Amino acid sequence: MSFHNRSDALIDLLEELTQEGHEYVLVGGYAVSAFNARFSTDLDIVVAPDSKAEFGEFLEHREFEETDSHAKEWFYDTEVIEYEKRLTPQQPIGFDLLVNGLGCRQTEAQ
Repeated sequence: MSFHNRSDALIDLLEELTQEGHEYVLVGGYAVSAFNARFSTDLDIVVAPDSKAEFGEFLEHREFEETDSHAKEWFYDTEVIEYEKRLTPQQPIGFDLLVNGLGCRQTEAQ
């Protein structure tokens, strides 16, 4: 499966989120791709704390598995929950659920 197929799968996922009325903020590579194409095989989504369970159910219903969950000691109490789905054994797509905020790994900006 090519990058384009993985990209299509992620775009389809965004469309489903929107059609079902989920509230989120798209950040990361796909948000930047609105201005200039960028290689990315995951989605980065910021959600409110009270939406965390709803998004987890949405992803698990689509065969994503939680691979990591950890708190971040940023200004806001933020949790990062990482999900992954393998379209083929060598072709994973990811979904990073950023609960209550986001920060930059390189600069630690929030």
